Amino acid sequence: MRIGDGELDLWRFEEALRRARQASSVNRATEAVAGYREAAALWRAPRVRRAPVADRLSS
Repeated sequence: MRIGDGELDLWRFEEALRRARQASSVNRATEAVAGYREAAALWRAPRVRRAPVADRLSS
């Protein structure tokens, strides 16, 4: 099985977070908020919430 760039939620989460942090560092608040929201939406996805480690990571 091969997974391409951007096909894994973790990669998409990390990329959204990276973009949000970059935007925040140069005072682009609207872009930063959009990136953080995108990352949060991926984190809250049903599959992540059901993962055995999800409780430990959100503490």
